[in-house]
Amino acid sequence: MPAAPTGLGATAISSSQINLSWTATTSSCSGITYDVFRSTTSGFTAGSGNEIASVVSTTTYSDSGLTASTTYYYLVEAVDSGGTSGPSNQASATTQATTCAAAPTAPSGLGATAISSSQINLSWTASTAGTGCSITYSVFRSTTSGFTAGSGNQIASGLTTTTYSNTGLAASTTYYYLVEGVDAAGSSAASNQASATTSATSGSCTSICIDSGSTTAVSPFAADEDYTGGTTISHTNTIDTSKVTNPAPAAVYQKARVANFTYTIGGFTASSSHNVRLHFCETYFSTAGSRTFNVSINGTTVLTDFDIEATAGGKNIANIQQFMENASSSGQYVIVFTSVVNQSLISGIEID
Repeated sequence: MPAAPTGLGATAISSSQINLSWTATTSSCSGITYDVFRSTTSGFTAGSGNEIASVVSTTTYSDSGLTASTTYYYLVEAVDSGGTSGPSNQASATTQATTCAAAPTAPSGLGATAISSSQINLSWTASTAGTGCSITYSVFRSTTSGFTAGSGNQIASGLTTTTYSNTGLAASTTYYYLVEGVDAAGSSAASNQASATTSATSGSCTSICIDSGSTTAVSPFAADEDYTGGTTISHTNTIDTSKVTNPAPAAVYQKARVANFTYTIGGFTASSSHNVRLHFCETYFSTAGSRTFNVSINGTTVLTDFDIEATAGGKNIANIQQFMENASSSGQYVIVFTSVVNQSLISGIEID
């Protein structure tokens, strides 16, 4: 079980946002993440009823969508494979008073570009608002042209930039989008509608398909993305894919991301269930025990002291480990790789 986080601080950034930071905790276990709790009452107890974020893999968090001129109190707990720590010190901040007299203008120039069979990227021109007003953006999506933006089709909110990557989409499907600007006075009218059609897929991959360690796509796998940390390796070894069902293309297994690293893959419905398929191949070591590592998904350890060579039955043999897991409350899969002996390794990731 980890130690409780320390040094929690809260800073009001605007009338609707408070930024938190704390000192990383210590633990004898790997894969530490953090849960954040909020209340408008001082001295509150952390619990499921006031949890606002889970599986936070950094020591900072931005809490947005808050009410102006309101004091909020926070606690943070650390989580690892051994359990949950006690709470941090309590921190508080009061959001700024709003000075916005009117909602912002509608965003303009919304454009949509299909990147792959499962991803469409959006960009738009910023809204304008009164002096002192902080603008964020909400994104809405439908498969029907001419739709009206509403809570039932909102896929993102609180965005502070004028771009958004919508992932986890179905192949060969046309998606329509609207964006609204939001400040303390309310929401703007909707932007122009934009649309794009995802490309067709092939093989077994029907949603997220990432070729770890690769700078180029190997259809239907996209080039490496959504990672932090680690480095890459590449070998030209002949790969045996005959021992797994629905393998990735052999070229996927010839490259890999190695060391300690994290993939944060978003765009899913909060708490929705998906099959996470992790593709491995040992292309360097030829003896068992030469490379072992741990893997966690959204804070839950799914592989402990995993040995690719021993599990696959030898070098240059593809191996797939798959897990049915729920997306986090923010619609993400945070997959953490932690080295034990030599370096962690992943060749490809699918989330269907």
